[in-house]
Amino acid sequence: MKKTLNYFLMLALLSVVCVSCKNKQDNSEASVASVSEEAPLPTGKTLPLVIDRKTKADGHNYHYIINREPIENTVEDEEGNVFYDNEISILVERDGGQMYRRSFTRENFLSMLDEGFRQYGILDGCRFVKIDKGSVVFSLCVSYPESDLFTPFLLTVHPDGSGSFSPDNTLDVDNFADSAALSSGV
Repeated sequence: MKKTLNYFLMLALLSVVCVSCKNKQDNSEASVASVSEEAPLPTGKTLPLVIDRKTKADGHNYHYIINREPIENTVEDEEGNVFYDNEISILVERDGGQMYRRSFTRENFLSMLDEGFRQYGILDGCRFVKIDKGSVVFSLCVSYPESDLFTPFLLTVHPDGSGSFSPDNTLDVDNFADSAALSSGV
């Protein structure tokens, strides 16, 4: 029953994020999110997720794909429950050409996490935030499985195709002030 409840909560959260993103991106051409429903997942694995969208900004056409897949790297909580990390792949195209392509796991964030999240966290979520002066911004989070505790990060894909992480210290996603000085090139 807990697995079914978690599944429905994840779908509800996904729906809210999709509606929120659609409302903020009036110039979106397409909004497609799919969740694979092949075989039941083992306990501790999140559902695979693909988000494929197109948008226009600053006179350019952008296309991005976010793909989340569970992987075999695991963490174990204090009660002995095993959870699988995820790999999140992001592809960004601008005007039909590839601008950025990279895959991430929790390991990419270890230097920016406190001890608890290094030991118990998994890379859980990713969403598109905005395009600002040619930079494409995504929000990613490392979270404690099956909880509302998470550490958020911003991935900024710069116009030259490079990327950088920074902690997301904003409480309001509409007001992305400069994040803390910690950042890493990706």
